[in-house]
Amino acid sequence: MGARHIIIRPEIPADYYTILRLTYDAFLSADNPGRCRVDEHFLIHLLKDSPNVIPELRLVAERGGEIVGHIIYTKSKFKRPDGTETGTITFGPLSVWRKCQRQGIGKALVLHSIQKAKDMGFGAVLITGHPEYYPKLGFKRASEYGLAYMDPTVTDAFMAYELIPGYLQGGGVCHFMAPEYDLSDRDDTGFEEFHRRFMAEHLGGSGSAVTPR
Repeated sequence: MGARHIIIRPEIPADYYTILRLTYDAFLSADNPGRCRVDEHFLIHLLKDSPNVIPELRLVAERGGEIVGHIIYTKSKFKRPDGTETGTITFGPLSVWRKCQRQGIGKALVLHSIQKAKDMGFGAVLITGHPEYYPKLGFKRASEYGLAYMDPTVTDAFMAYELIPGYLQGGGVCHFMAPEYDLSDRDDTGFEEFHRRFMAEHLGGSGSAVTPR
């Protein structure tokens, strides 16, 4: 079965623990250079009650009554050359159970959520992600719009999708991403405490969040 058999619906509070397990599983085999731990489930935890999350764009994919994928969007901004701020949105993490990957579920979540965001009146989506994958879904290098990321070392991975034609015209610099993204990378103590509890409560052991090599 592939993406044809899934239903995409809004996330509800009862989905939370399933999404934590799904997110952890989805990134266990992620191949990101320099990566030393799996912390996307910690990010989901940090975003749980964040005012930066867009509630209507917390979505799950179901197949046969089982949640098989998840996507979540947050507010972001870029600053134009004249100093004015322009609102955008950002998604991540995008998660699919490893056993269900390469079946079009992630693609379906992205395309469905982009259409929903467009219908809601948002102007553009900014992300950092795999530069070989997202252009297949309509994303372009943000540099093509004259946009730069706040971290100058991020180049090809910074991508954009215009929902309103011309919305990114003139370019600028990404000025704001939800602080939970940075916190998930930097809060070692918070991560270790959360991950230890997560493993004990959901996977029956202490476990390791170090990415396999």
